Amino acid sequence: MKHRPGEERLLTSYLLGEASELEQTLLETNYFQDPHFYELLLAVEEELICDYLNGFLSPHDWKQFEQHFLKSARRRQKYEAMRKLLLCAAHHPQLSAAEPARKPKTAKTASRTRRGRQIYFV
Repeated sequence: MKHRPGEERLLTSYLLGEASELEQTLLETNYFQDPHFYELLLAVEEELICDYLNGFLSPHDWKQFEQHFLKSARRRQKYEAMRKLLLCAAHHPQLSAAEPARKPKTAKTASRTRRGRQIYFV
């Protein structure tokens, strides 16, 4: 899904409790009807949490984050999980610099079709 450039800022305003009532209604209608738009909302939510944790928010947005964004129990849980993850990464830099994880090899299992040919499932 392609989104318009202003959508991310509008979603940020929504998440910080600054969107108008009309904007809230339109956004909520969009994310209930379009799973891709909902994914964008979740991505903006995660970016907002990271920006807060890293001190990248303006003083105004910082205040809105604490007063509005964290009112939601689900968002507080997401915030706590992200905070713990970043703390862990900061305390274990060797983990973030390690070689990327490799996909484990899976055993192939064979199955016979009605015609006697083998098909392998990975």
